[in-house]
Amino acid sequence: AYALHIIEEYAMDWRGWAEKTLGFAGIEWGQFYVVNACAMILAIAAAMIGWRCAEVSLAVPAAFFVNAVFFHILPTLRFRVYSPGAFTAVVLYLPVTITAYLFAHDDGVLTLRVGVVSAFLGIALMAFPVVLEKIRAHRAAN
Repeated sequence: AYALHIIEEYAMDWRGWAEKTLGFAGIEWGQFYVVNACAMILAIAAAMIGWRCAEVSLAVPAAFFVNAVFFHILPTLRFRVYSPGAFTAVVLYLPVTITAYLFAHDDGVLTLRVGVVSAFLGIALMAFPVVLEKIRAHRAAN
């Protein structure tokens, strides 16, 4: 799901869309590559951890959900301009997220604490590169 999402974002020029629509000025493709490479490694590591630490393994589907809703679905609806990555976000990210949490529930590892911690970690994962980009842009402007 993640690899196909990255391909869609790259092929449909998410970087250009983000600059024009969200005001993420100055994002270079190199930054896009580094962030996505790190996130892919994190996703693989989280999958390897599995239910031994469900909070961590479910952080990736939580990040998928945040990405789908706040970076693709809502911006597409608000700005009435297709957000590159919205297709894979809806067709892959949302079902993967729902399935991961359902499987965690069925396997008895999804507690309220696991759900809350994984959601917080997913939000933090998605916020981290955005916050860093905002700091970089602020420093460049001053």
